[in-house]
Amino acid sequence: MKHFNQQQYRVLSIIVDKNKTVVFACLSQESPMNAQNINLEKAKTARSQNRRKEILECAKIIFARKGYYETQIIDIVNELKIGKGTPYQYFENKEELFLSLIETIYMSWRNYCKERPFDVSSLSPVDFFKWKFCNIINFFYDDQDSAKILLRMGPGINRSIEPFVSRIEQQFVDEIKKGIKKGIEIKVIEDDCNIELLTNVIFGTTTRVAYHYIARNNAGVTRKKLENVITQTSDMLIKIIYKKEYWK
Repeated sequence: MKHFNQQQYRVLSIIVDKNKTVVFACLSQESPMNAQNINLEKAKTARSQNRRKEILECAKIIFARKGYYETQIIDIVNELKIGKGTPYQYFENKEELFLSLIETIYMSWRNYCKERPFDVSSLSPVDFFKWKFCNIINFFYDDQDSAKILLRMGPGINRSIEPFVSRIEQQFVDEIKKGIKKGIEIKVIEDDCNIELLTNVIFGTTTRVAYHYIARNNAGVTRKKLENVITQTSDMLIKIIYKKEYWK
């Protein structure tokens, strides 16, 4: 009877007799996965991930400059000087590429907002709002390509893309509502306020300020000018949102 090294063969099927003795086995020989092969696979995966990231970063620049409808896959190919079929190894079409980009931008925003350069728990509710508002605007200022893509999107962009964009927008809105409800709970916001209306005021003001001063007219907007806009806008919103005794 011939014996086989089990590490080099994979059993595809077997036949046994009534005594449960193997009388036939179909085997498939496998190449041993040594350390060198594992390292090669890891390197290949890393190159693939880097190429996908490179395509997304290039797409962000072009989508920000030309918009969704004017941007074509060939623009990315020409910019990166890669094969025409390379982007399709990672994305089925322009729509899937754009959706992946939006998801990447959204996750970047979430991670940016989670950063805590200091202990924000020590802030008063009003100062926390100012910090939060400033953080959102600064994200768009620091990544103006993302600002142009996100803030220029609206209803009708694309039938299959619109639900995805609406879902992200709803997550922004839900976070604002959560903050308002917390403010009511700790008695810094009037408990009879119109939560829906107040949410839309905050959301609309934030996105419009970011669009006007960053996405549309960013050439003449310096960091100092933007800081003044942030201060004036947050002070205005505080008088709308909070009880009078919390105004400063």
